[in-house]
Amino acid sequence: MPGRTRRPESASRQGNSGNPAHEPERTQARQSILDAAQVLFALQGFDATSTKSVAQEAGVPAGLVFYYFTSKQKLLEDLVRERSFLPELEQILRSAPEADPKQALLDLGRRFFAVVTRREAIARILVRESASHPQVAARWHEMRESAIAVIAEYLDGTVARGCLRAVKTERLARVFLYNLIFVALIDEAQDPEAFLADMVSALLEGALPR
Repeated sequence: MPGRTRRPESASRQGNSGNPAHEPERTQARQSILDAAQVLFALQGFDATSTKSVAQEAGVPAGLVFYYFTSKQKLLEDLVRERSFLPELEQILRSAPEADPKQALLDLGRRFFAVVTRREAIARILVRESASHPQVAARWHEMRESAIAVIAEYLDGTVARGCLRAVKTERLARVFLYNLIFVALIDEAQDPEAFLADMVSALLEGALPR
Protein backbone atom coordinates (compact mmCIF):
# COMPACT_ATOMS: atom_id res chain seq x y z
CA MET A 1 0.00 0.00 0.00
CA PRO A 2 1.25 3.50 -0.70
CA GLY A 3 2.23 5.52 2.32
CA ARG A 4 2.40 9.26 2.51
CA THR A 5 3.78 10.92 -0.56
CA ARG A 6 7.49 10.35 -0.80
CA ARG A 7 10.11 11.26 -3.35
CA PRO A 8 9.76 8.79 -6.24
CA GLU A 9 12.91 7.49 -7.86
CA SER A 10 13.86 8.96 -11.19
CA ALA A 11 14.24 6.31 -13.86
CA SER A 12 16.97 8.04 -15.88
CA ARG A 13 19.82 9.28 -13.74
CA GLN A 14 22.68 8.06 -15.92
CA GLY A 15 24.52 10.07 -18.53
CA ASN A 16 24.49 9.48 -22.26
CA SER A 17 27.50 7.15 -22.12
CA GLY A 18 25.89 4.97 -19.45
CA ASN A 19 22.77 4.05 -21.39
CA PRO A 20 22.88 0.28 -21.95
CA ALA A 21 20.43 0.50 -24.85
CA HIS A 22 22.48 3.26 -26.55
CA GLU A 23 19.39 5.37 -27.11
CA PRO A 24 19.87 8.52 -29.15
CA GLU A 25 20.78 11.53 -27.07
CA ARG A 26 17.53 13.33 -27.86
CA THR A 27 15.42 10.38 -26.71
CA GLN A 28 17.35 10.10 -23.45
CA ALA A 29 17.00 13.82 -22.76
CA ARG A 30 13.25 13.65 -23.33
CA GLN A 31 12.92 10.69 -20.99
CA SER A 32 15.00 12.49 -18.36
CA ILE A 33 12.60 15.43 -18.54
CA LEU A 34 9.60 13.11 -18.14
CA ASP A 35 11.30 11.41 -15.19
CA ALA A 36 11.97 14.76 -13.54
CA ALA A 37 8.42 15.97 -14.13
CA GLN A 38 7.05 12.77 -12.63
CA VAL A 39 9.14 13.27 -9.50
CA LEU A 40 8.31 16.94 -9.03
CA PHE A 41 4.63 16.88 -10.04
CA ALA A 42 4.04 14.03 -7.57
CA LEU A 43 5.91 15.82 -4.78
CA GLN A 44 4.88 19.44 -5.29
CA GLY A 45 1.95 19.42 -7.68
CA PHE A 46 1.82 20.69 -11.24
CA ASP A 47 1.08 24.34 -10.46
CA ALA A 48 3.89 24.64 -7.89
CA THR A 49 6.50 23.17 -10.24
CA SER A 50 8.33 25.38 -12.72
CA THR A 51 9.80 24.19 -15.98
CA LYS A 52 13.14 25.54 -14.74
CA SER A 53 13.03 23.19 -11.75
CA VAL A 54 12.09 20.29 -14.05
CA ALA A 55 15.15 21.04 -16.20
CA GLN A 56 17.36 21.25 -13.11
CA GLU A 57 16.04 17.93 -11.82
CA ALA A 58 16.61 16.36 -15.24
CA GLY A 59 20.10 17.82 -15.57
CA VAL A 60 19.37 19.43 -18.93
CA PRO A 61 19.34 23.03 -20.23
CA ALA A 62 16.04 24.78 -19.51
CA GLY A 63 15.34 25.32 -23.20
CA LEU A 64 15.15 21.58 -23.85
CA VAL A 65 11.87 21.34 -21.91
CA PHE A 66 10.18 23.51 -24.52
CA TYR A 67 12.07 21.83 -27.35
CA TYR A 68 10.44 18.49 -26.56
CA PHE A 69 7.20 19.83 -25.05
CA THR A 70 5.56 22.99 -26.36
CA SER A 71 4.29 23.93 -22.90
CA LYS A 72 4.25 22.74 -19.31
CA GLN A 73 0.67 21.60 -19.91
CA LYS A 74 1.84 19.45 -22.84
CA LEU A 75 4.53 17.98 -20.60
CA LEU A 76 1.87 16.95 -18.08
CA GLU A 77 -0.38 15.49 -20.77
CA ASP A 78 2.43 13.45 -22.37
CA LEU A 79 3.55 12.25 -18.95
CA VAL A 80 0.19 10.78 -17.93
CA ARG A 81 -0.37 9.34 -21.41
CA GLU A 82 3.02 7.66 -21.76
CA ARG A 83 3.41 6.51 -18.16
CA SER A 84 -0.07 4.98 -17.83
CA PHE A 85 -0.30 1.85 -15.72
CA LEU A 86 -3.48 0.69 -17.51
CA PRO A 87 -1.69 -1.98 -19.60
CA GLU A 88 -0.29 -3.51 -16.42
CA LEU A 89 -3.72 -3.47 -14.76
CA GLU A 90 -5.38 -5.03 -17.79
CA GLN A 91 -2.81 -7.82 -17.85
CA ILE A 92 -3.54 -8.55 -14.19
CA LEU A 93 -7.29 -8.46 -14.72
CA ARG A 94 -7.18 -10.81 -17.69
CA SER A 95 -5.20 -13.39 -15.73
CA ALA A 96 -7.91 -13.85 -13.08
CA PRO A 97 -8.86 -17.47 -12.25
CA GLU A 98 -12.09 -18.59 -13.90
CA ALA A 99 -13.73 -20.75 -11.26
CA ASP A 100 -13.71 -18.72 -8.03
CA PRO A 101 -14.95 -15.11 -8.31
CA LYS A 102 -14.37 -14.37 -4.62
CA GLN A 103 -10.74 -15.46 -4.72
CA ALA A 104 -10.30 -13.75 -8.06
CA LEU A 105 -11.48 -10.37 -6.71
CA LEU A 106 -9.27 -10.77 -3.65
CA ASP A 107 -6.26 -11.49 -5.87
CA LEU A 108 -7.11 -8.61 -8.19
CA GLY A 109 -7.41 -6.25 -5.25
CA ARG A 110 -4.03 -7.28 -3.83
CA ARG A 111 -2.33 -6.94 -7.18
CA PHE A 112 -4.02 -3.57 -7.80
CA PHE A 113 -2.59 -2.29 -4.52
CA ALA A 114 0.83 -3.59 -5.57
CA VAL A 115 0.64 -1.79 -8.92
CA VAL A 116 -0.39 1.48 -7.30
CA THR A 117 2.47 1.14 -4.81
CA ARG A 118 4.98 0.69 -7.63
CA ARG A 119 3.42 3.43 -9.76
CA GLU A 120 2.46 5.74 -6.91
CA ALA A 121 3.81 8.92 -8.47
CA ILE A 122 1.72 8.64 -11.64
CA ALA A 123 -1.34 7.50 -9.68
CA ARG A 124 -1.17 10.55 -7.42
CA ILE A 125 -0.61 12.89 -10.36
CA LEU A 126 -3.68 11.46 -12.11
CA VAL A 127 -5.90 11.84 -9.05
CA ARG A 128 -4.69 15.30 -8.00
CA GLU A 129 -4.31 17.00 -11.38
CA SER A 130 -7.51 15.64 -12.93
CA ALA A 131 -9.45 18.14 -10.82
CA SER A 132 -8.06 21.11 -12.77
CA HIS A 133 -6.70 19.70 -16.04
CA PRO A 134 -9.32 18.31 -18.47
CA GLN A 135 -6.81 16.28 -20.49
CA VAL A 136 -5.59 14.52 -17.35
CA ALA A 137 -9.19 14.00 -16.21
CA ALA A 138 -10.00 12.43 -19.58
CA ARG A 139 -7.04 10.07 -19.33
CA TRP A 140 -7.91 9.09 -15.75
CA HIS A 141 -11.53 8.49 -16.79
CA GLU A 142 -10.39 6.34 -19.72
CA MET A 143 -8.20 4.24 -17.44
CA ARG A 144 -11.00 3.68 -14.92
CA GLU A 145 -13.60 2.81 -17.55
CA SER A 146 -11.26 0.41 -19.33
CA ALA A 147 -10.45 -1.40 -16.08
CA ILE A 148 -14.14 -1.57 -15.14
CA ALA A 149 -14.96 -3.06 -18.54
CA VAL A 150 -12.36 -5.80 -18.09
CA ILE A 151 -13.59 -6.62 -14.56
CA ALA A 152 -17.19 -6.72 -15.77
CA GLU A 153 -16.17 -8.98 -18.67
CA TYR A 154 -14.59 -11.39 -16.19
CA LEU A 155 -17.72 -11.32 -14.00
CA ASP A 156 -19.92 -11.97 -17.04
CA GLY A 157 -17.86 -15.09 -17.64
CA THR A 158 -18.36 -16.31 -14.07
CA VAL A 159 -22.12 -15.81 -14.44
CA ALA A 160 -22.11 -17.79 -17.70
CA ARG A 161 -20.18 -20.61 -16.03
CA GLY A 162 -22.59 -20.74 -13.10
CA CYS A 163 -19.96 -19.53 -10.60
CA LEU A 164 -21.96 -16.37 -9.89
CA ARG A 165 -25.66 -15.64 -9.91
CA ALA A 166 -27.01 -13.16 -12.42
CA VAL A 167 -25.90 -9.72 -11.19
CA LYS A 168 -25.36 -6.28 -12.68
CA THR A 169 -21.70 -6.96 -13.42
CA GLU A 170 -20.79 -3.47 -14.62
CA ARG A 171 -22.13 -1.92 -11.44
CA LEU A 172 -20.38 -4.48 -9.25
CA ALA A 173 -17.11 -3.90 -11.13
CA ARG A 174 -17.44 -0.13 -10.74
CA VAL A 175 -18.04 -0.31 -6.98
CA PHE A 176 -15.14 -2.74 -6.60
CA LEU A 177 -12.67 -0.55 -8.50
CA TYR A 178 -13.80 2.73 -6.94
CA ASN A 179 -13.31 1.30 -3.47
CA LEU A 180 -9.82 0.10 -4.39
CA ILE A 181 -8.89 3.54 -5.72
CA PHE A 182 -10.27 5.25 -2.62
CA VAL A 183 -8.36 3.03 -0.23
CA ALA A 184 -5.13 3.02 -2.23
CA LEU A 185 -4.88 6.75 -2.92
CA ILE A 186 -7.19 8.69 -0.63
CA ASP A 187 -8.16 6.93 2.58
CA GLU A 188 -5.05 4.72 2.93
CA ALA A 189 -6.64 2.11 5.18
CA GLN A 190 -4.46 0.85 8.01
CA ASP A 191 -5.28 -2.77 7.17
CA PRO A 192 -5.94 -3.00 3.44
CA GLU A 193 -6.10 -6.79 3.48
CA ALA A 194 -8.94 -6.76 6.03
CA PHE A 195 -10.72 -4.00 4.11
CA LEU A 196 -10.40 -5.94 0.87
CA ALA A 197 -11.78 -9.14 2.41
CA ASP A 198 -14.75 -7.30 3.92
CA MET A 199 -15.46 -5.42 0.70
CA VAL A 200 -15.41 -8.52 -1.50
CA SER A 201 -17.63 -10.42 0.94
CA ALA A 202 -20.13 -7.55 0.96
CA LEU A 203 -20.13 -7.15 -2.81
CA LEU A 204 -20.70 -10.85 -3.45
CA GLU A 205 -23.25 -11.39 -0.65
CA GLY A 206 -26.23 -13.08 -2.23
CA ALA A 207 -24.49 -13.34 -5.60
CA LEU A 208 -22.60 -16.60 -5.03
CA PRO A 209 -24.46 -19.85 -5.76
CA ARG A 210 -25.76 -21.60 -2.67
